[in-house]
Amino acid sequence: MLNLTKMYLYRILHSTVALVCMLLLVGLTAFGLTVSYLMTRMVPDPETTAVMEEAEEEPEETILDEYMGVIQNGFPIMFFGIFAAVFYNGDEKHGYIKNIVTQYKYRHAVLLPRLLSLAVYTAAVSLLNFLVMAIMLSCFYPGIGWGFRAETLGYIGLHFLLLMAFLFIVQFLTTLNRGTAIPVCFSVFASMNAAALVALPLNFLAYKLLNIRDAAIERFFLDTYLFDIRSAENVWSLFALFGCYAVGTALLSCLLLNKRDVR
Repeated sequence: MLNLTKMYLYRILHSTVALVCMLLLVGLTAFGLTVSYLMTRMVPDPETTAVMEEAEEEPEETILDEYMGVIQNGFPIMFFGIFAAVFYNGDEKHGYIKNIVTQYKYRHAVLLPRLLSLAVYTAAVSLLNFLVMAIMLSCFYPGIGWGFRAETLGYIGLHFLLLMAFLFIVQFLTTLNRGTAIPVCFSVFASMNAAALVALPLNFLAYKLLNIRDAAIERFFLDTYLFDIRSAENVWSLFALFGCYAVGTALLSCLLLNKRDVR
């Protein structure tokens, strides 16, 4: 398993799609911060400018607070999802999976190294994105603090877990579809918080057919909390959501790898 994980990580390091997705995500974060900073400086009124300069001396927002906003804007969902779809589709497209599974008694042995390599890549790019953002904010606002609080760090960790559960789904759809069309579209729609739109007719049907008021089906979608992690009723509900999606997707992926013919 360790050797297979190393192989996937080696492929990621030499993958064009991994580099492109990383540059796009970090570049858009840097661009957004730059535009936001320039907009705050383009204020002609001297009194307003003086008030803003005083506010900058004692900033209310911290680096981690800003980072929480960055990871919940939809771009990480889209770019990490596209990477997972394109990269792991290469397993079957270029014959990697066919050569690998024959060396193991059970085909699903390749699943864990896949997910581990995906987690390592996601964590590494997220860390790079955070460091770039921290450097830029420190240059733009010298008085800004880091904001290392247990609550904020906990929510960032939970957001990462939910993002990984989402990427597990993308990986499963890629294997099921044997292509990138469906998983890429799924990632793009999810990055636009499509769960809120899907939940509307489902809530209506729950009320009309089952007479359930305030069904709030959006509570059971990952997208809801990927865009607003603090909206969860409690932390345990997030762990339960992660467990359901991650375990369910893993079981379906194992069944698919074991039962379907490998091209």
